[in-house]
Amino acid sequence: MVRKPPGNQRLRQAAEARLKKGGKKNLPSAVNPELVQELRVHQVELELQNEELQESQVRLEHLYDEYSGLYDSAPAGYLTLAPDGLVRKANQTAAAMLGVGRDSLLGTKLSRFVAPGDQDAFYKFRRAVCDKAQQQSHDFTFVRLDGAALIVHAVGRAVGNARRPVEVWNLVFTDISELVRTRGQLALLSKAINQNVDAILIADAAGTITYVNQRFTELTGYSWAEAVGSSPGILKSSETPRSVYEAMWRTIRAGGRWRADLMDRRKDGSRFWAHVTISPIRDDDGTVSHFVMTHEDITERKRLEGQVEETKRQLLHYVGEVERARSRATAQADSLVTMAGELSKQKEIAEQANRAKSEMLANVSHELRTPLNAIIGFADMMRHEILGPIGVEKYRSYTTDIVASGLHLLEIINDILDISAIEAGKATIEKEAVKIDSLVNSVLTLVRDCARLGGVALRVDLETELRPVMADPRRLKQVLLNLLTNAVKFTPSGGSVTLKAFASNPDGGLVFQIADTGVGMDEAGLAKAMQPFGQVDGGLNRMHEGTGLGLPLTRALIELHGGSLALESALGRGTTVSVYLPKMA
Repeated sequence: MVRKPPGNQRLRQAAEARLKKGGKKNLPSAVNPELVQELRVHQVELELQNEELQESQVRLEHLYDEYSGLYDSAPAGYLTLAPDGLVRKANQTAAAMLGVGRDSLLGTKLSRFVAPGDQDAFYKFRRAVCDKAQQQSHDFTFVRLDGAALIVHAVGRAVGNARRPVEVWNLVFTDISELVRTRGQLALLSKAINQNVDAILIADAAGTITYVNQRFTELTGYSWAEAVGSSPGILKSSETPRSVYEAMWRTIRAGGRWRADLMDRRKDGSRFWAHVTISPIRDDDGTVSHFVMTHEDITERKRLEGQVEETKRQLLHYVGEVERARSRATAQADSLVTMAGELSKQKEIAEQANRAKSEMLANVSHELRTPLNAIIGFADMMRHEILGPIGVEKYRSYTTDIVASGLHLLEIINDILDISAIEAGKATIEKEAVKIDSLVNSVLTLVRDCARLGGVALRVDLETELRPVMADPRRLKQVLLNLLTNAVKFTPSGGSVTLKAFASNPDGGLVFQIADTGVGMDEAGLAKAMQPFGQVDGGLNRMHEGTGLGLPLTRALIELHGGSLALESALGRGTTVSVYLPKMA
């Protein structure tokens, strides 16, 4: 019995059928016929197997060509990579998306094309795929060879066998750059609508609300769930005529845009004014599929418009009153013009009189000084008995009084001449560098005895290293002497007078301050003291002598230097005079 080798039963039956068809051949008698038959069957089986293998090879080549075409033309990039990310296989789409040729891509690490900001995430993604053999997906930014960036959605899956768990892994990635941009635009559009200051709703062609923004819910009181699925008619109020709504629907159903001011109704029944705009939304074929409606709350504007109308009505009334008043004013103006002409003449006469007064005072003062100097000189000679003894002691006392009175009168005449020259614009100053400490010492020498006799303490506070000031030394001395003399004169016994000098910041000017603890003045007294010949304690019974020219003359002299004078005073608390001199080159 010949043992039949195992084989495919189908092939064996086909081989036996082929042998029968071909007929039997004579064999030598020494050969075992069963063995020969078995060998012949087996040979035919091999021939059939070879034919089937050839057919399978042809079909496989067709399938491979078909698969390769699909693989290369697929809309996604396909990569086969080593565990370290080295590209072993790539389709044409992947190479095109990365901007390189496929041959150049093979053998290159994919991390070369990963954006710097995504390198860490890509490393973790690759390790998760290879180490854990888990499918992973992630969005990355790839950078093409030409520098252009694209955003991809990548899916990675490990491929392994029993000998080595992970030999390669496959990566499929698609370009989602446009999708990401579109999503961003949609998100921005959604925020713009939802955060809009106006209430916005969208309704379909049948008039059913499909969307409302947050402002709509805030303005109307309807929640999103209550509004969506209902009709825009939930905002309709009885104050708006039906004809307005009918005209609105005719316009928008015809594809037109409609706008108007409507009185809308909230969920709680309260009313508000809204400027409503309705625009159609069309499909690609031009069919109106939806409507977008905006409701701008104009309640406050309407209230203001009402106020404007009322104000306008009142203004028209006032205009009539103004016209009537203008007629009266025109008549009065004509009268005022006549009066103004008269006043101008009177002003000119007054100015001429003032100039004549100043000139007269100057002339009289000048004429008085000549004999007055003689009186003072002769009286002083008699007081000192230059030409011999007077003989009577009482006469010597009289000469002392004559000299003192003459000097006082001469001082008054000089003040009158100075103030007259200043008013006439004829006064001049001669500037030079004046040392502050020397100036102050010379002035204190003249007032120290007077202060001592009056029981008034003199105090001096000079800032160290004061720079010289450019001024007329005689005039500046006259200013300080006038101010210190006044301060001592109006300070009772036991009081004090303080003279300060310091630099003015930040302009570098100089400030003198004379502060006393005297009787002080009220607001009316301050105003009077600054007027020529003004006397705070006026009348025949006043306690202090003077012409009232000291402060006006002092201020005028300071203004000639480009400076200013300020007074601060209160009754019973004393007076502070501040003199400011600007910095001069």
